Amino acid sequence: MMEKVTGRHWTRSVRYHLFPPRCAATTCIHRNAARVWQKSRPIRMHDMWFCSPQCVEQAAAQILDEACSLTDITPHAHRVPLGLLMLSRGDLNERQLRLALDAQQRGEPKRIGQWLLTLKFATERQVLSALAVQWACPLLVLRDLQNPVCASKLPLLLRQTQHMQPVRFIPSERTLYLALSEKPDFAVLASVERMLDCRTVPCLVSERVMNELLEKSRWSDSPDAQTFDGITDPAEMARIATSYLTRLDAEEIRIVRCGAHIWIRMSENTGKVDLLFAWDAFSAAKAS
Repeated sequence: MMEKVTGRHWTRSVRYHLFPPRCAATTCIHRNAARVWQKSRPIRMHDMWFCSPQCVEQAAAQILDEACSLTDITPHAHRVPLGLLMLSRGDLNERQLRLALDAQQRGEPKRIGQWLLTLKFATERQVLSALAVQWACPLLVLRDLQNPVCASKLPLLLRQTQHMQPVRFIPSERTLYLALSEKPDFAVLASVERMLDCRTVPCLVSERVMNELLEKSRWSDSPDAQTFDGITDPAEMARIATSYLTRLDAEEIRIVRCGAHIWIRMSENTGKVDLLFAWDAFSAAKAS
């Protein structure tokens, strides 16, 4: 089996060196007839091929500019509030709901489900079941789902900020099961699908379980992503990404906006490297 994989990789490498695909950069100085003389290995980015890191940088700057310019989509409000939904399901009575709403107005800024748990008017299972109906998201049954290799598919910082954790991946179906403790953000899920070339299935867990999953994976993960907080120029992001690309001699690069971060992943034979740029820094600079 190892000989077959090695053979396929060797064949692909030779083919790309002898007959590299056309460079997608509009300003590439190499003529088509001269492509076969290029010593560098072609680099793939978003289903396009580039002959050098310099050509990648130009296209990456444009992709990053478009990603940074995306506006957040305001989520629609729920038609039925959680308290009324639990009341209709028989999980609460009117007095308990009224007391929980009064405590929410006077006390700490917590969600109504958290107040119901604090006041012991409902169990964690009851709140999660109602949220699953409200968000149209199934509950996750935790049966030895913690897989450090699967969890490392996403950088730890993204898992912490988005309150999500990969728990199972089925290679034959290219399906990734994600544990969530917040309402599913379908823009984030779409970004994960584009980055990992898979289908995501969100499943709901409690905040307590999510904290346990993140805490376990924190000590078993490989080195996390390189983070950059003060970069506000897409061109500078592209330059930084290109420098990593050159140093790693990576074969592929992908760029997506994932929540509050621009996520760049570079893949090579021995693994991957992730870069995370804080999108809010760019947004604040653009607004000012």
